[in-house]
Amino acid sequence: MGHDPAAALIDDQGAIVAAIEEGKLGRTRSFGGIPRGAIRFCLERARIRWQEVERVAIASQPGRAFFRKALFRARLAPLAPISSAYYFNKALGELGRELNNSRILQELAGGAADRVINYDHHLCHAASAYFGSRFEKSLIVSLDNQGDGRAGIVGLGERTRLRELSSIPFPNSLGWLFTQITSLLGFSTSASEHKTQWLSLSGEPVFADIFMEMLRRGPKGVPHLNKNISNGTSGESFPSAGSSIAGSGFRRYLSSNSLRKTPTTGCA
Repeated sequence: MGHDPAAALIDDQGAIVAAIEEGKLGRTRSFGGIPRGAIRFCLERARIRWQEVERVAIASQPGRAFFRKALFRARLAPLAPISSAYYFNKALGELGRELNNSRILQELAGGAADRVINYDHHLCHAASAYFGSRFEKSLIVSLDNQGDGRAGIVGLGERTRLRELSSIPFPNSLGWLFTQITSLLGFSTSASEHKTQWLSLSGEPVFADIFMEMLRRGPKGVPHLNKNISNGTSGESFPSAGSSIAGSGFRRYLSSNSLRKTPTTGCA
């Protein structure tokens, strides 16, 4: 329930009854928190009430997100104590906000305490990509900014099950780097990354090699951020370099699982 929250209603057969982003109803991209309008829209479209909803799923686990962020900042504290303290307090504030949102949602839903369930952010991305596809078995790649404190996962979807194969820890994040380039270009982060994509269509990938070095593959084949590379590059080269790193880095998972298909998902 951070940026761009949305709601979807799914029936007992797995079919989507209604779905909409809160920002579409409010005509804004800056909304955050509980998507009350989107929830109301879904219930009205299905002509049901809260009491008729069997389960409420939230695509985040605030406790795990805080633990991962706090551990990351603790490792950096000896090198950058001031900034680490700042971001630790920021993560603590985010935890409080998300726990409060979950409490309010529980009150809105009513019923038993286990009616509202929190799921891993990246597994939710993976589920939306895999279960919405026609594949019986497939590799799944979720790349995000830092959903639940992680940059992404590589998973395997097989019939009705999802299995995580590898986790990509923050800060080795394609989404985070894309957000930084968006900020350097003068656009708002977590809102205007699509403008960076549009600009890349008219540019030339003259800095592609630098981005390839920034996103060099780690020992497990997944993207690994090179912290020795400084700022000062432009965004036109990032999409081609990022897709090349992602594609080549995940090929070993395809071959090891005898797969050809790879749904990808995620958001910055």
